[in-house]
Formats: sequence, C-alpha cells, structure tokens
Amino acid sequence: MQIRPILVIDDDQVLRELAGSVLTGAGFRVLEAPDGLAGIKLAQTAQPAVILLDMTLPGLDGVRTCQRLKQDGTLADIPVVGITVSSDLQDAEQAFRAGAEFCLAKPFEAESLIEVVNSATRRAQRETPRRGDPRLPAELPVRCVIAGDGEPSREVAGVAINASLRGLHVFLSEKLAPGTMLCLHMELPKGTVTAEGEVMWQSDEVADQILPHGVHLLRFVEDTGFLQYRRYLKALAVIKNEP
Repeated sequence: MQIRPILVIDDDQVLRELAGSVLTGAGFRVLEAPDGLAGIKLAQTAQPAVILLDMTLPGLDGVRTCQRLKQDGTLADIPVVGITVSSDLQDAEQAFRAGAEFCLAKPFEAESLIEVVNSATRRAQRETPRRGDPRLPAELPVRCVIAGDGEPSREVAGVAINASLRGLHVFLSEKLAPGTMLCLHMELPKGTVTAEGEVMWQSDEVADQILPHGVHLLRFVEDTGFLQYRRYLKALAVIKNEP
C-alpha cells in the first residue's frame, strides 16, 4: 500500500467517498477534507503524496486553496490534481494557472482517477531527490519505536546529527533495513514531537558501535508537531547563519 496518503479536498461527501473507495481499492491510503482551509491544515500535518482538489469549493475556492498550497514551502512540491466541473479547456487553464499539475473532469471513471493519481505519484517520486530542503546540524535525541510484524514493538535509541523538513540523518545502535517503518519521538528543546518515518538508507560504517541511517519523515502525529518541528529548524538556521 502507498505509504504517504492521497488527500481528497471536496465539499461533496459522495464524491469524497467514491474517490476514497476507488483509491483504497487500488492500494492507496486516503484522507479527506470538506473544505479548503481544513484541507490545507490536514496537508501540513499529513504531507500527502498527491492532493485531489475540487476547483469549485464554496468559501475558499479551489483556485485560492491551490495558490495557498503552492505558496507554502512545505507543500509546494506536492502534485495537485484539479477536479473541474467539465472538460472545458477554460476550467482546466484556470486550475493550471493556480498551480495544479494535473486536471480531471467530473464525472470521472475509476480508471481515469487511478491513472491520474498514479501519474502524479510518479511525478512526486521523481522530484523528491531534487527538493533541496536544507539540512541543518542538530544534536537531537530520537527514540525509534519499531512495530514488529506479529511481534512486540521494540525501541532503539538514537541521535540525529542533522535534520531537514523531510528527514533526519540519525545514528542508531541497531542496523535497520531500508523500508523499516518507525514511530519517532524527537526530543526538541521545548518538548517531544512524535512523527512516523521510514528508513530510506543505512550505512555499514560503524562509529563507536552506532550506524548512520537516513530516515524520511512521513507525517506528524500531533496537529502541533509539524509547526513545532518547523520552528526548531528555523532556530537552527538562525544559529547556522550567525557570524
């Protein structure tokens, strides 16, 4: 199953349920939001792989919602699929001008929905290595809880040596294989933040019986966790840039 979720932002509950059913059946994890403001907030915490956005939302409409998503540095690289009310090129052009990378007209077939989400997901995967989030020096204690497959969970203590908005370079006392899913408890100066992560790489170079790992952050468990972590990175950036 796709690890990062697909976020559906639409005020039509029937459409949300339909899209959710189709995508869940295709192996995706799906989150839903009924309006633009709720969708932006959920995107900030969940960091979805793709966002499906109704362009005719009431209140904060799809155009302004898309513009806000693209103005947010933590969300700008997430592909947006604009859901339009027709196949009219003018509607599609409006979505693209707002920042959407793909468009899909209502009503849509299940196959069309899966195809466009697969295309958007592949695009996100291609662009991930080029996102260029700055990595900042950090001495950050991290407790990694590993949920065993049919076995009791266990905890591995570690220390991050640098951090970015999307990941950590962390030294652990145990070698974890790429793809290992973790619950990360990061001890920030102003409290503990909990996030879900995935081991992307590990090295055999041992230093004092600890091994370096690259961990990709998937989502923050608490609503305030992402904001707290971002403030921590901003503080690190200030320290780094001080003369």
